[in-house]
Amino acid sequence: MNCRVALFVLAVMYGAVGASGSTETISLTAKIGEDIILKTGIPELHGDSEILWTHGPNKDVIIHYENGKLLWIRKGSDRSEKFELDAKTGSLIIRSLNVSDGGFYHGHIINGNDSNCNFNLTFVKSDPIPTIAGPTQTTTAHGPADGGTQWNHIAVGASFGILGLICFVLLIWALSQKKIKGNRQGDNGVV
Repeated sequence: MNCRVALFVLAVMYGAVGASGSTETISLTAKIGEDIILKTGIPELHGDSEILWTHGPNKDVIIHYENGKLLWIRKGSDRSEKFELDAKTGSLIIRSLNVSDGGFYHGHIINGNDSNCNFNLTFVKSDPIPTIAGPTQTTTAHGPADGGTQWNHIAVGASFGILGLICFVLLIWALSQKKIKGNRQGDNGVV
């Protein structure tokens, strides 16, 4: 019977980890020439965080940041500073968008917990009348409910953990009731 209890606890824990690891993809639409920020939703990273941003179906590495050091950053086709990392939050900034910047972006942050964020960037047609003066527009993408996916994962994981604890307590209670009932039946047959 102890083996069943252990398997039950493992199943509940595995379910909590599996549910907390799911990440939705946020669809974004921007205009060519704009800047965009892909926000992780993390308010502040630890000093020993690791951040990896990839782009496209081949998951080409754009930025790799670890322990306060930028290990890799991909340059724009004109060798410009196309990509930038907000080292405080792990958010990715893309400057002067062009058609090749469209597609799937994946951010993986190891900051005490694993946190993933996915974005799919597409473009709308630019205005037919060009802008003559003014600052570059910036589009900002937020994680779910702007609270960030990490807090959502923690909430889901905690909910499954509490559910698992309740199930475990009910299972132990049911087993103890069965044992008590079994002892009573054994007493009735003794003279």
